[in-house]
Amino acid sequence: MELFSKRNLSHSSIRRLSFGYGYYNSKNRDKEGMFLSDFLRKRLQVFIEHIASSHAYLEKFLLVDNKDSKKVYFCKNALKDFSSRELGYDFDEFFNCKSFDFYDNSDNGSYSDIKLFDLIEFLIIFSKNNKRKDLKKELMNIFNEEGGYFKLHGFMIFQKELTGLESIMSLIKERNLKNKLKDFYSARRISSGSLETASRISADILQIIFSDPSKRSHNKNYAERICNLVAEKWAEKNNQAQLGSLLSDLVKQSKKLNNEIENIRHTDRTTIAIDNPGFYKLITYKNISIIELVILSLPELYISEENPEMIKNSYLKQYELNKDNGWVVKPKEKLNDEINHDDDLPF
Repeated sequence: MELFSKRNLSHSSIRRLSFGYGYYNSKNRDKEGMFLSDFLRKRLQVFIEHIASSHAYLEKFLLVDNKDSKKVYFCKNALKDFSSRELGYDFDEFFNCKSFDFYDNSDNGSYSDIKLFDLIEFLIIFSKNNKRKDLKKELMNIFNEEGGYFKLHGFMIFQKELTGLESIMSLIKERNLKNKLKDFYSARRISSGSLETASRISADILQIIFSDPSKRSHNKNYAERICNLVAEKWAEKNNQAQLGSLLSDLVKQSKKLNNEIENIRHTDRTTIAIDNPGFYKLITYKNISIIELVILSLPELYISEENPEMIKNSYLKQYELNKDNGWVVKPKEKLNDEINHDDDLPF
């Protein structure tokens, strides 16, 4: 399974995430994978402790019920087995499964916000089926109250803007769209001389995004419907129609620019020949900004959603685990000198 760290393998995507969130400053510059505010990080850590401190949310095989201390906490071996198999590192490297203390990055260099997001996604997957919706709602409330930079799609955490689509590219539903996005990011990573290529690919992607895949409606009507759906996600009800109209005009303008500049969509004599790479840069960034906005606003249309319950059951079956087999620490027996013998006294 692909958790957060696997979807953000490249250093560049994490660096963009850090810059995009606004916390890649002098305080965290030398700390690999640190991009959350202190407030959000702390709230997420408390969220983890809350859901792992009882049997209400998570499957029993992940937890230890200590009857002696009257506490519930993570089973270290269960978490270590999973993270070693699926992620290549141990969860217990950066936090204490029993006390829920998170080790500071400066102490042992093992903590990172990337691993914190891995752990949260893991807990969403291995939550009880009837509690998963509540957990996701609570998590989204935390994200929204701390700036709204992150959102959930299924069990996956991703940033709303600025990081691009590279981290979720493998989850794009439509094969043609996925391949075009791969081509675009490859072209953009090369030298500045690839701007013309990137602009052409971005124009192709824009055309795909605003073309009805079912071919049941005219593309103009379909594009307007997509713009309205985006507006409904982010604007108050009384402003949705106006925002939808503005987005629609922007898309029309971008398509017109793509069609009328030479070597973007057409090579006709009527197209406008240019000799300034700045135009290719303008077209590229305008197109890709619209594309990212639409895809990240409407993940239900463009991004596959893996069923967390199916993922969980597949893992349990593969490793022959019973989710209902919890771990119990029995209370210690009292020593003789601790036992009150008053009732046995003959006088």
